Amino acid sequence: MQFLSSKELRLRAGEVIQKIKKGERYIITYRGKPVALMLPFNSETVEEIVPRAYEEAWADLEYTLQVAEPAEKDWVEAINESRRRP
Repeated sequence: MQFLSSKELRLRAGEVIQKIKKGERYIITYRGKPVALMLPFNSETVEEIVPRAYEEAWADLEYTLQVAEPAEKDWVEAINESRRRP
């Protein structure tokens, strides 16, 4: 994955898009900080892509962990279970 400033993107947009179509991925930065991710996807699956903000996704994970019933009684049992092989 490559980093690309917003200015570089503006100056080389066509070239960058061609590289993305070939499979490359870019993190776009603005004033040195990451602000966007550019990556290729199959045009038939646009409806399946639902980007979410990190904070929203994390809040959803925390909520799920709070309301879910754990399969094991404690963390030791959970670790032991994860080490078992089928």
